[in-house]
Parts: sequence; structure tokens; C-alpha cells
Amino acid sequence: LLIGGATTSKMHTAVKLTPQYSGPIIYVLDASRSVPVCQSLMDKENVGDFVQDIKDQYTELREEFYTNLEDRKYLTLEEAR
Repeated sequence: LLIGGATTSKMHTAVKLTPQYSGPIIYVLDASRSVPVCQSLMDKENVGDFVQDIKDQYTELREEFYTNLEDRKYLTLEEAR
């Protein structure tokens, strides 16, 4: 599944989409960048490594996202006022 465009990001793909889909999901910035991604997916000799690299990147992004959530400090409405 290739996903991209203005409504998503690599982080969104890694955090929200990848855990919900069993197949490979690859974020592409825009349609013009999808051609090399498709070529990599069609390369029978290297597709496994390519997909695993993407999965590893998304795992790192998810870990970074959830680590940053732990560091956030929230204020009550009264404190914010």
C-alpha cells in the first residue's frame, strides 16, 4: 500500500497506519516519488530487504513518537489561564 500526499506524513503512517495493516505500507511524499518505490517493490531479489528497511524505519519513528509523549507536560485549564 502506497500512501502520501498532503493529508498524511511518514510519522502518521508509522504510528497510525502500519500497526493496523499486515502488508507493507510505504509513505511517498508525492506521486512523482512513487516510481522508484514501485520499482523496488517489483524487484524480486531485493523486495524483502527493501520492505524490512521500511518496517525498521517505521518502528524507530513509532518508538520516538511514544517516547516524546511521555515527556509532554500538560496544564490544566486553570494553569493555562
